[in-house]
Amino acid sequence: MDGNKATVAGMVVQLITDNQLSSGEEAEIRKIIEERQKKRGEGLSGRCLAGVIETDVMDRLALDDRMKDMCRSVHKRCFKESRVGKMDSFMLSEKLVNRFQKDVGEMYGLNEKEMIFFKGLLQAGLNKMAGDGLLNFVPDREIFHDFVSTGYKTLYIENPYSPEETDRIMEWAERHPADVRGLAVSLWFTGGISMQEIVNLTKKDCWGERKPWECLMQFEKGLFDTGIRSQIVRKALDQRPKDVKYVFVVPRRDGSGWKKLSENGLQMKLRYICRDTGIVYKGFRKDEAVRLNMRDAP
Repeated sequence: MDGNKATVAGMVVQLITDNQLSSGEEAEIRKIIEERQKKRGEGLSGRCLAGVIETDVMDRLALDDRMKDMCRSVHKRCFKESRVGKMDSFMLSEKLVNRFQKDVGEMYGLNEKEMIFFKGLLQAGLNKMAGDGLLNFVPDREIFHDFVSTGYKTLYIENPYSPEETDRIMEWAERHPADVRGLAVSLWFTGGISMQEIVNLTKKDCWGERKPWECLMQFEKGLFDTGIRSQIVRKALDQRPKDVKYVFVVPRRDGSGWKKLSENGLQMKLRYICRDTGIVYKGFRKDEAVRLNMRDAP
């Protein structure tokens, strides 16, 4: 029986390879396969973490060959060969994802560096799936904070501003690209980073001059391109001398050099932006980082 199955399967593959099936016949075969995968809970490449990460994330890596090999190894073990990694998006839940990321290190024997790659791949894969409307939940971004960690203790809060208010604040910063404090405020709204982390952000944290797993922003020469964050930081870097340590700085009033921003100064800037855009100001602590919905994720 098994031999007959192998023979039939081989014939079908050969017919498809030789273009001997009509488009309707190929579509019917594809439909049957998709239905069987769905019954098993397995997703097609564009509907499961393993496939999305392979097709939409891996090409964005900016790593040397050794680290690419490590990343591929993590992808293979933790996603391509795991039940959760192959699971169709409609079966994924927040509880399942959280349990997966909590247990994965022990399940697959990952070391500290491999865990950072895993968290980065998981975050990027979920971001892409959420952006494509494939998830029915908003993943908790707090579980990924080790991927963007500076050693500061950070408390996570829901965004105190509505999506519409957040858009108006971000648009204000876009209209005033030379306002460094406005750029820093907009970075806070990208989520996962506190005011105290922002004012202490250095170029090394951004550009991968440290070891990749020690970097904060992880873009370009780090692990992943972080989109909006990258754009904000670039604008700030363009406005300061290259030998200045911190990313967000302003000239000293006496002309003696540059100084980094303060948390209080950023709160004052946010208060000004709110007043200028007709929004009620809502403050927060310097060690609090906003947890945004996935549609606002960088």
